[in-house]
Amino acid sequence: MDSKILEYMIAIADEKSISKAADLFLLTQPVMSRHLQRIEKELGAKLFFREKGELHLTDAGRLYINQARLILHTEKKMIQDLNDLKQKTRSNTRIMIDPYLVSYFERHLMPAIQVEQLKRQPDVSVGGRDQAVEALKAGLTGYAVFRARPFEDRDLHIECIYQDELLLCIPDSWNTPDTRELVLREGPAAFPERYLIMERSDLVMRRIEQDILRAYHCHPRNAFEVTGTATVLMMVQEEQGFAFLPSAIVKAAGSSIRSFSLKQPFPMNTYLAYLNEHVPDRNDRQFLSIIRDRYARWEEYLQYRFGANV
Repeated sequence: MDSKILEYMIAIADEKSISKAADLFLLTQPVMSRHLQRIEKELGAKLFFREKGELHLTDAGRLYINQARLILHTEKKMIQDLNDLKQKTRSNTRIMIDPYLVSYFERHLMPAIQVEQLKRQPDVSVGGRDQAVEALKAGLTGYAVFRARPFEDRDLHIECIYQDELLLCIPDSWNTPDTRELVLREGPAAFPERYLIMERSDLVMRRIEQDILRAYHCHPRNAFEVTGTATVLMMVQEEQGFAFLPSAIVKAAGSSIRSFSLKQPFPMNTYLAYLNEHVPDRNDRQFLSIIRDRYARWEEYLQYRFGANV
């Protein structure tokens, strides 16, 4: 609904005159009359009646004008709230973190930020790639760290701060001299009678798993959905099925499973992003330096935290 038309109708109601309302907006009386006629035609109801040379609201008109005032008030408040949020974005270092990475950020980056005694402490929100891109372009966050397959966006500076890929992982007992060649040739279709174990809550991994299955025209007959990468890994170790796991997790797991690169790599990288037009100031450059340094140590974190819910 056009808010300007709402303003026109409210003015007619307040002034009790089409010509006076038209004067307020530097319009002619015929133009204002046409706006009123169009609205009444769309609604199928008269908004005004004339009495003693003045326009008065009908019952439908009172309902319309009351709702129009409410809509304009809501719109005004929304714009003010967005402006306040954007102002907060400019005065604070706001960053959106991938849900999978937020625990690491809080435990390992925030202490480092405290040590550096930055002038502005980060205001952290949580969201994946799609939410982050939307928030960056809307000015609701200044920076974002998220996992995704390689992608481009002409409006964003996108920097890969950790490279990873999904590997096909099987129990050690399944491995034979022919397994590697079989996996390279057939991918997940190499194990048609086995269970595919999939991580339910990690949407990024789930999307890439679906890409892998489509690439190999594979439709598993049997599949488990579980919560947590640690659970996926444990089930593979216990010979309950095979799975796709990030190489960093595989390295942390040691020799308890066998992993295989697929013929076509399926990257799952970690990215730092912000608007191209945004120039980080000195405080934010220090902040970004800490992010790059800490996420370069992601594998160390997995080694240390491997027994927990990674």
